[in-house]
Amino acid sequence: MKERHGVTPESRTHRYIKEAYPDHLHDEVEEIYYEEGFFESLSTIQGAPRALRALQRNGYNITLCSSYLTDHRTTVHEKHEWIEDNIGERCAKGAVFTRRKDKVRGDYLIDDKPNPRGENQAAWQHILFDQPYNRESTKPRVSRWRPGSIETLIGYLTDNQVSRMPLETTRHA
Repeated sequence: MKERHGVTPESRTHRYIKEAYPDHLHDEVEEIYYEEGFFESLSTIQGAPRALRALQRNGYNITLCSSYLTDHRTTVHEKHEWIEDNIGERCAKGAVFTRRKDKVRGDYLIDDKPNPRGENQAAWQHILFDQPYNRESTKPRVSRWRPGSIETLIGYLTDNQVSRMPLETTRHA
């Protein structure tokens, strides 16, 4: 992904995109992600579609759960279209769009947000998807969707034992 005003995905220290940029650029950043078509134009994370298919082949029922911007009128539609185009119709049909992921039932939530709202009351266990802005967390994490990481994740999910989880759990400096 390209650099904008000195900010790359690898250098972001804030989960919220706008906060990664200097204050004087906040309006410009908002203008970009509120533009119609923004969400449909996003790239997939390398290996993610393959990882989801591997999980499905291993018997896991995948529900993609995504938050949305409440004041962006096309967010949900665009995200649904993106899922269908990049992941597949099966995942798109079952996708859930909510600002309360803690209310969605499941065994695991793989998410980049370090502390999802309501996680202490949620039915799922949080597995962190590694990003530069969440590296202070010591939660179990998946760093990338490459073949070895996918098998490690499947092994962990099968064993269902956090203490034995071989995923990358080290803190980043």
